[in-house]
Amino acid sequence: KDVCYWDLDLTYDPVEESLKGTYTNIINPTYCDENGGGKVELYRIVLKSGTKFCKGSPISLRVTGKNIKWYDTDKKGKLLATGNTFVPQISQTTTFYITQTLYNSESPTIPIKVDIVDIVISDAKVTSSTCGKKDGAIALTATGSAGLQYSADGGVTFQPSPQFSGLAANTYKIQVKDTDGCTTDRSVEVKDASAPTISDVKIQEPVCGQPNGKLTITVTGGTGSPQYSIDGTTFQTGNVFDKLTDGNYTISVKDNNGCSATKQATLAKSTIPKITSVQTSPTTCGKDNGELIVKTTALNCQFSIDGIGFQASTNFNNVK
Repeated sequence: KDVCYWDLDLTYDPVEESLKGTYTNIINPTYCDENGGGKVELYRIVLKSGTKFCKGSPISLRVTGKNIKWYDTDKKGKLLATGNTFVPQISQTTTFYITQTLYNSESPTIPIKVDIVDIVISDAKVTSSTCGKKDGAIALTATGSAGLQYSADGGVTFQPSPQFSGLAANTYKIQVKDTDGCTTDRSVEVKDASAPTISDVKIQEPVCGQPNGKLTITVTGGTGSPQYSIDGTTFQTGNVFDKLTDGNYTISVKDNNGCSATKQATLAKSTIPKITSVQTSPTTCGKDNGELIVKTTALNCQFSIDGIGFQASTNFNNVK
């Protein structure tokens, strides 16, 4: 008794997610004999602005419903905002709880989860190029989303593989994006394992026409322990070459990567001084007045007739 039923005529609005219209009491004299009716409106709460946002991008949430309130917990702990639009300042995935109030009655809380996509390049392994060649490489490790694509030219071209090879020494602008267009950037430098440099060659000239010349090579840069050659064919680990004759030498150095450097060195020709003749003038009357005149092919020599005392002149006078 005293229970009445309604007859409703409602229209659905897909934009508002609402049902609006009128109601009329169904007269049933046995139980309900009250004439009446009126307007009615009902709303469904739907998040219209999407649930996924890229980290760092503006976040604006828009929901349907009426007299909306936003809370931080399902227990309505803290009122964060009111109204159908909410612009939270968040940097990680967060769940908000909302209610609507109709006919002076606040609904139970409804969870609204907002996913923040945070793509992170956690590692970038770099292989240096060598000797100015395009043989460097970058291997990336990225997390935070699915369907990742990778670029090494700042987002101009993308590839599904996180591996980049055939790179010259340079700084590359890496960009990683997911299927929703969220991106992250990072600069990665590929260095060149520079070739060795022959910084100095100490020359010890051969003397007396003998194979006793020497080259001592100093190298800077390069990778690992260098190897040395003076003919471009035979290499050794030591940097000293001795027992050398006069002539031109092409010094070659190579490191563990095969990078090389060359430099020219010349050992001057040396000769053995030769005495071509000795002119003598005899002594007379037992006096010490003999003379020796030495002829030689050498220049700037010193001369002696007893192996002890030397002089610059080729003439020896007053000889016994």
